[in-house]
Amino acid sequence: FTTGIAVAIMITQIPDFAGLPSRENIPHEFVEKLPWLLMQLQNSNWHAMGLSVACILMILFLPKLGLPRIPGSIVAMVTATVFVAVTGWEETHGVA
Repeated sequence: FTTGIAVAIMITQIPDFAGLPSRENIPHEFVEKLPWLLMQLQNSNWHAMGLSVACILMILFLPKLGLPRIPGSIVAMVTATVFVAVTGWEETHGVA
């Protein structure tokens, strides 16, 4: 049950992960959502996707570096927010 919920939550996050520009017409049903997501990947914002991958890497590898006990997810969130603000990616590349 818990794994099923985790998978459902992950699927709902893919449009944000990939930086898809439109949230319109997203199917509500899980089985219909997968083909829709695959068809929409061509519209991905590669800057947003790269930043998403960098955040996942921070979340996975910062704890292994033995840094202070700050969760990698918080470090990734703050780092990504500062990066987007400083570089102006929101205006220039549409990264929210």
